[in-house]
Amino acid sequence: MCDTPILVTKNQEPAGCPDAKVFRVAIDQPIPSVRVVRVAGELNIQTAPHLHSCLVSQIDGRSRHVVVDLSQFTSLGAAGLESLVRAREAATCRPITLHLTGVDHRAVARPLEITGLRPTFAIHPLAESIIARGGGPVQLTASGAHQGIPAVCSR
Repeated sequence: MCDTPILVTKNQEPAGCPDAKVFRVAIDQPIPSVRVVRVAGELNIQTAPHLHSCLVSQIDGRSRHVVVDLSQFTSLGAAGLESLVRAREAATCRPITLHLTGVDHRAVARPLEITGLRPTFAIHPLAESIIARGGGPVQLTASGAHQGIPAVCSR
């Protein structure tokens, strides 16, 4: 079952607003040890709960690595940052590393840098680099332990 790709798409578009930005989450499991969550659109107070729910469902212990691809983000607000931090904390409570990819464009890079959160995540240029390694060793843990940031686990 872990070998089969998990394909889920959630679209959030306000009724009656055809020009509204669409929020999409697509999940794939290219190899048993890695799940890739590709997110597109705006991550804000309205869409962040959907991302949080999706990420927590993927941090279930069946894969050692969860990769969040942010390359298609158009906006990353405070609620979106909170979703990512909470997912990182949830991963830390299990033997799972949460990786971020696609953070090199302004919509994502700037909020991560301004808040000082960038060094607390395992960041890679492409999801494929983690898949190619089979989820092998990373330089930074999902908890940000090398940065002196404690993990918070609630059970």
